[in-house]
Amino acid sequence: MDPIAVGVAPLIAVSDLDVSVEFYTRALGATVRLRLQHYALLEAGTQRLHLAVTASPPPDRPQVALAPASTPDSRPFLLVLQVRDCDSAAESIAALGAQVLGPPTVPPWGGERRCFALDPDGHLLELNQALPGA
Repeated sequence: MDPIAVGVAPLIAVSDLDVSVEFYTRALGATVRLRLQHYALLEAGTQRLHLAVTASPPPDRPQVALAPASTPDSRPFLLVLQVRDCDSAAESIAALGAQVLGPPTVPPWGGERRCFALDPDGHLLELNQALPGA
């Protein structure tokens, strides 16, 4: 049996839940499925994204806190967003407050058009468009 048969749903730490929910619901066309004081579950198609405000660790993991990136030049993860049109997606998320780090390009290995951005909390995003034949 495959241990990850259901899928992967990232949970990211955010500093302002209202700002992040607004950003991701508009950027992904996501729906809020659950909203609590410090947590939100979003769904976009068959995908889920969990957002949690930085807080004290829960009792079942007291030794590790969830927190946004702490240095300007490093990130603990990269969230890849598969998009139909990288250029229009970059324009859309920039209008929502993301910092697009450079124009969409095709990497040397081909097969995709991509660009990188930082969401309102500084989380690193990759907008990735599969190119025909890839």
